[in-house]
Amino acid sequence: MSIFLVPNELDSQLQRIKQAQQILNAQIMGFDKQPAGISDMRLYRMKKEYSQLQDQFTKIKSSFHPDIIA
Repeated sequence: MSIFLVPNELDSQLQRIKQAQQILNAQIMGFDKQPAGISDMRLYRMKKEYSQLQDQFTKIKSSFHPDIIA
């Protein structure tokens, strides 16, 4: 993923990531309501994917306001 995109492309990419996070979050909440032990590995993978999406979101968001130490 390149962070050297124009702002409109970054905005649309942020929106896609947020939408994917919302879908994953809904799926995770559905799994949390099931009895323990059912699809634990799948739940772990979804949580890991959610975390990766959050990292991507943070990386793109920080490119708007870089941390410059003067």
